[in-house]
Order: sequence, then structure tokens, then C-alpha cells
Amino acid sequence: MVNIVNLGANKSEPRSVFFDRNDLNRLLSLYSQHVSRGVWKDYAMGASDGMATFSVFRRSADGPVYTVIKYAAGTDGQSEYVVCRGARRLRRGATLGAVLDLFEPKLTLV
Repeated sequence: MVNIVNLGANKSEPRSVFFDRNDLNRLLSLYSQHVSRGVWKDYAMGASDGMATFSVFRRSADGPVYTVIKYAAGTDGQSEYVVCRGARRLRRGATLGAVLDLFEPKLTLV
């Protein structure tokens, strides 16, 4: 007797990842602070299989200066956030706040 097994039926669907409302509020707040200083001019958001991206630009014609990536939740149920500059990873963490601390101004004693 021959059993036919459809291997495509067991394939899991790619997980959709998006920034939630709190994430977007933090990202857009940071973006607006840098726009008011004249540093950033444009932003773009995207989503693909297993990740969501928020990129900021100095000029619309150039590549992104920074990209914040949210990866799908792993086996522990937590998403991972990464800040990149080009192909270089600058910071990664389990919360968005942890990776956005990179953009906080460093205080120095004068």
C-alpha cells in the first residue's frame, strides 16, 4: 500500500511582524525630535517575513542613516530589536527602549 504525504501542508506560514502602537509612538517621537533639530528629513516603514523595519534618512535620495528592526518572537516568546547603521549592528535588545537609548544625548561635565 502506498501513502502519499503532502510535504507542503506541514510548512508553517511566515509570521507577520509589525510595530505596535507603543513602539510607533516611541519611534515617531524620536524621529520628530531629530526632525526639529534638522538632522533627519524622511522615514520609511516596511514589513517582510519575520521582521518589521523603521528607517530614517537625512535626504530622501540617500540610503537610510539608521534602521530599527523588530524580529519575530523567538522560542521564548519575546521579540528582538536591533538598530543598524548600514550593514553594521549598533545595538540589540529585548525591548525597544533598550535599543533606542543609543540615541539619547551623552551628558558631559563642562
